[in-house]
Amino acid sequence: MPKKKKTDVSPKTIKWIWCLAFAPFALLFFMLLLTAFGLFGRMPSFEELENPRSNLATEIYSEDGKVIGTFFVQNRSYVQYADLFPDDSTLHIRLGGREVPPIVAALIATEDARFRTHSGIDIPSLARVAVKTVLLQNTSQGGGSTITQQLA
Repeated sequence: MPKKKKTDVSPKTIKWIWCLAFAPFALLFFMLLLTAFGLFGRMPSFEELENPRSNLATEIYSEDGKVIGTFFVQNRSYVQYADLFPDDSTLHIRLGGREVPPIVAALIATEDARFRTHSGIDIPSLARVAVKTVLLQNTSQGGGSTITQQLA
């Protein structure tokens, strides 16, 4: 009768497989722990997240409802998109085959020049950041996040 081959996996191999399976969870837990201790910066409280400070100017109204003065550290006020650039305006800029208002074109030009050519993650920008900023310590090259990532 022929002998059967031994197909048992050694306990050392099983131990390594379990370590590899749990390593991502341990890394995630470790990163969350470091974040909780503030290693990556201060975390805002739920109160601060739910009630952000907007630094709006305080307006003083007269009895007849007219603004007679303002107090502010930063003179900010809420503005609707339609107030920035009315829809009925004839001035539009052609960008990536689409007619867009100048304010949209300015945002895309300053924040994400390849906005229309990627799906939300700009791989060339991330590679540039990895090489120039992380490896070469050159922080003057800008970030790698896209408008989509900033919004998310």
